Amino acid sequence: MRAIFATRGGKRSYRIAHRLPFDAIARDRKPLIAFSDIAARSLRSAFMDNGPIMLASDPAIQSAALTSERQARGPLIGGSLTMLATAAGWALPSLRGAILLIESNGIAMGQFDRDLTMLVRAGHLDGIAGIAIGHINGTPPNPPIDATGLLRRHLEKFDVPILGGLPIGHDPDTRSVVLGAETLIDAGTGRLKQFN
Repeated sequence: MRAIFATRGGKRSYRIAHRLPFDAIARDRKPLIAFSDIAARSLRSAFMDNGPIMLASDPAIQSAALTSERQARGPLIGGSLTMLATAAGWALPSLRGAILLIESNGIAMGQFDRDLTMLVRAGHLDGIAGIAIGHINGTPPNPPIDATGLLRRHLEKFDVPILGGLPIGHDPDTRSVVLGAETLIDAGTGRLKQFN
């Protein structure tokens, strides 16, 4: 195998994900596309162009408010917060030394909090090198807190670089990234760079 492509969105993929030949995948790293919108215009560029994938943080995206300082480098692992929480304990790889990617769409504040709480308290985020955050949409605020505030409360304790405002997730501006690829996030310049 040289690559793994999803042909549909991510919901219920956990029912068949265990059938993937993980030993073969581990022996020879492959690019993996695992976002719901695999038809994004940047998908072709991600796999057909030889240059690095570059994304810039957009201050208009809600999660941009979480951007901190410094740089971090490591493999990019993650995606949908709901899928991360679902996979924890049986299919979530170690995040130690990785850039954790989080995006979400249409989950209630209670579930948002439960998913984050479980990932943090169970130690799944211990040792992460940095955090990249895309679109956080459709989580109605529960005054005095909203999704951004909840993320800040859960993630700031890790004291790692955070780059928010990335056009990754479920919005029309969604860009493709390669999960597992070596990734640099630079919170100071607001840039994400993936190396081929």
